[in-house]
Amino acid sequence: MATVMRSTFLPVDWPTVGICFSSSVSHSPSREGFAMGSDRLFRAVDFMQLSDDEPIRSVIVETAEAVVVAWYVKPGQRIAAHVHPSGQDTWTILSGHGTYLTEASGSALAITAGDVVVAPVGCVHGVSNHGQEPLTFISVVSPADAGFEPMPDALTPTSPLSS
Repeated sequence: MATVMRSTFLPVDWPTVGICFSSSVSHSPSREGFAMGSDRLFRAVDFMQLSDDEPIRSVIVETAEAVVVAWYVKPGQRIAAHVHPSGQDTWTILSGHGTYLTEASGSALAITAGDVVVAPVGCVHGVSNHGQEPLTFISVVSPADAGFEPMPDALTPTSPLSS
């Protein structure tokens, strides 16, 4: 049994199965002054990009297995309804509130900081920020080549069910 460095998620004596070597990992922006292992630790705030038009998809890291994206959705903005036909999209909400679309018919859930929402393969999802503060979250799409199909006929959610 090996010992790993202390983490808020793993106990000190957590067993490890093997050694992890990174390969073909791409990310941006530059991580100057970052310690060894910079392809495994990222600060979400470094990737959040504000836009007055529509939210910007800011890739944190992408491998064949997954793409991790930071999102900053200003009040009044939305990420239009879409599906990933060959993969799952999992969102971890960092701050703010939103209306998370769950069906093309407009069915939705209220989401807030601390929530994790999952869109399984082929499930419609999107979000609107009707709040007064930015909605920020991390999206993990797996696999990275899960595809993307907009759902232009989907209704925009306005009144979510409670989460």
